[in-house]
Amino acid sequence: MASTAEKIAVEALKLSANEKLVLIDLLMESVEAPTPPVLTPDQIAELERREKLYREDPSRAIPWEQAHAQVRQHLARIRAERESKADAS
Repeated sequence: MASTAEKIAVEALKLSANEKLVLIDLLMESVEAPTPPVLTPDQIAELERREKLYREDPSRAIPWEQAHAQVRQHLARIRAERESKADAS
C-alpha cells in the first residue's frame, strides 16, 4: 500500500505549475532546519560582497516580498519553457 506521502505526491503532480509552486512554498515554510547550513568560502565571500554593497548604498536593496516574487516568476518561466519543450517532443 502507498504511503500518505506517495498518495499526496500523485495528487500534487496533477496540479498546475503555479499551484505546485504554491505547494512548494507552503511545504518549505513548514520545515524547520535542525541546524544552520554550513556555508562554503565562496558563499561567505558572496554574502560579504552583498553586505558591502548594501552598506555603501542601502537604497539599492529591495524588500523580501519583491525578491521572492521575482524568483518565483523566474522559476515559473523556466518550468513553462521545460513543459512546452516536453510537449513538443
